[in-house]
Amino acid sequence: MPSQPASFPLLIPAARALAAARPSTMYTLLGTAVGLSTAYGVYLVLVWPHSP
Repeated sequence: MPSQPASFPLLIPAARALAAARPSTMYTLLGTAVGLSTAYGVYLVLVWPHSP
């Protein structure tokens, strides 16, 4: 029996909506997500006292 890859089911509707979006909307949303993720990562590294 082949195992299926693990997925996060709550992201499926968001992925479908993103796939159906216009390219400009898709790039804007993905760029915003990357920027927020980067900012949070920098915050964890520089500010948070218990970060790994």
